[in-house]
Amino acid sequence: FKKTITNIRTEAKKLGKPVAILQDLCGPKIRLHSQPKEGLSVKQNDKLIIAHQPTKHVLAKKNLLICNKLDLSKYLKKGQIILIDDGKIQLEVTTISKKNKYVTFKSLSTYHIKPNKGINLPNVPINISSITSKDIKDLIFGTTFKPEYIALSFVKKASDIAKLKRILQKYKISSRIIAKIETHQALENIDDIIEAADGIMVARGDLGLQTPIEELPIVQKTIIQKTILLHKPVIVATQMLASMTNNPIPTRAETTDVANAVFDNTSAVMLSEESAVGNFPIKAVNTLSKICQTTEQHIYTPDNGFLALCPTSQLESLCASACQLAIDNHAKFIIVPTRTGQTARIIASHRPPTPIIAATNDDTIYHQLNLLWGVAPLLTKTTKPESLIPSTINKLIKSRQLKKNDKVIIVTSSNLHTHTADELLIKTI
Repeated sequence: FKKTITNIRTEAKKLGKPVAILQDLCGPKIRLHSQPKEGLSVKQNDKLIIAHQPTKHVLAKKNLLICNKLDLSKYLKKGQIILIDDGKIQLEVTTISKKNKYVTFKSLSTYHIKPNKGINLPNVPINISSITSKDIKDLIFGTTFKPEYIALSFVKKASDIAKLKRILQKYKISSRIIAKIETHQALENIDDIIEAADGIMVARGDLGLQTPIEELPIVQKTIIQKTILLHKPVIVATQMLASMTNNPIPTRAETTDVANAVFDNTSAVMLSEESAVGNFPIKAVNTLSKICQTTEQHIYTPDNGFLALCPTSQLESLCASACQLAIDNHAKFIIVPTRTGQTARIIASHRPPTPIIAATNDDTIYHQLNLLWGVAPLLTKTTKPESLIPSTINKLIKSRQLKKNDKVIIVTSSNLHTHTADELLIKTI
């Protein structure tokens, strides 16, 4: 990880590009541990045992798998179904031994179970903290490298976010928190979680196993809409181009899936196994990018306007007005000098067709802004607020992004209560 992070930071600096790094905490993922190195092959109707800290008596049994993180006998009932390896095999509970801490299952299909695969327990509430001791060690490791975002896995409620915030404060970590929505409990508390987190990830792998599969598209759209309304970034992840793990081109269905996420106005889409262990990682990234860019050309146009979110504050009204002015005046950019990124986040949530330039002199904010929809972060050296706008415009002229007679909309939220008339400027270069 150290080598990878160092490479990212070095190349980003060399290219003058903002790159936000997201540290993904493992969380309490329940996995099968001790088993044959080659895995275990089971046929339909075969008996299978999953034990927790087994005795010699249990170890002598055939088709035995170990789950040392959780005693399944405490949570399961006869007839319940559990899923292994992202649902590729289903097991039905036949008997439970609470005394010996193991559960016997009947396999509902034929499958080869590889080592360390995950276990999913649909609609089974489990009282495990979303932050493990390993997660805390990983966070401490990350303090050296200051990742812009930290993804918290298996979030169940807003208090999970609050707990992580306390840990970040203790270790003086300024990373923003992305809540991964992948449990049924998270869906029940989704509004509070979005309010507490800095952003949301629709983690469709585990979420698709915790939710009836036919409801998953609606769940995805609903989460995206709710997150945008609170002006926060939202990521759609998992199996975007899964077939490209082994093939050089995606399926038609995957291509449409990525495009639909863009149509839903997601801030970002994310690859997993395609780029982590796949045979075509660079091609997968390029394909994902092309699909997004092509789709955006057809939906983010002045003719289609922008998302007219209902403003609840003076700043939100100002940002909505900026989007409309940019369209009406055919502005080249909306320029947002920002210290925290908040104004840029609000403007981005409207999904305007005009590119947003978010200028800051804070290196951390500069990289964090790159996750926002439609935002091109720009790093300036000036520390004086009054110099930030001229510095930004000069940089855009020097890089030939702006030329004579181009119009820009400049938005700043400073001293809003006394200078509202001067805070929104239409400037001709």
